[in-house]
Amino acid sequence: MKKNILTFAALAAVVSLTGCAQPNSFGTIYGDTTLAHTATGNSLKGSKRGEATVHNILGISVGAVGIKEAADSAGITKISAVDVHGTVFLGIYAKTTTIVYGE
Repeated sequence: MKKNILTFAALAAVVSLTGCAQPNSFGTIYGDTTLAHTATGNSLKGSKRGEATVHNILGISVGAVGIKEAADSAGITKISAVDVHGTVFLGIYAKTTTIVYGE
């Protein structure tokens, strides 16, 4: 029984140190970065901004981070640009937000 507990503890330590809560390439220890993802030829004049966010804690993710979800959140039907913003802390917590601009 003691051997099983030690094996489980070692496995949990290895998994937690792999940084499974890292969005894209935002950092390992700490990161707070916005990356340009997509741009179209559509004008940004009179633009709206929509966001969709996913949170990840110890490898468990909650949320939707798709372009469609971000566009729907602001009623955008004509997309001009898409950015991705990520925050990560020690590979334990990460937040990824897709930001959509358009009309």
